[in-house]
Amino acid sequence: VPMWAVRDHVMNLIGERPHHHALLFLKLLDHAINTLAPGGGDQSCAVPPGLAAACVREAEWLVPVFDVLGLALEGTTIVVRERMPISLYNQVIVQLQNHAS
Repeated sequence: VPMWAVRDHVMNLIGERPHHHALLFLKLLDHAINTLAPGGGDQSCAVPPGLAAACVREAEWLVPVFDVLGLALEGTTIVVRERMPISLYNQVIVQLQNHAS
């Protein structure tokens, strides 16, 4: 699957959600990338404490969006299932920032 298709799929899933959902996903993805991707060592990270309750509450729609990006949301833990290029994550973040602003 080409990376632009993955990015567009994520944006389509988020585009249907309320504004605060886009912001929540943006914060979670940004945290996951900063924690997991640069070193490439850890396979999982905890969701920031301030976002944990929202994560559990919104899991029904968050899980499939993370799934598209090769990540799994398991309760309040984000797990890497399949590493994707950092450029893809960065493109999604930029798109989300534009969408959320």
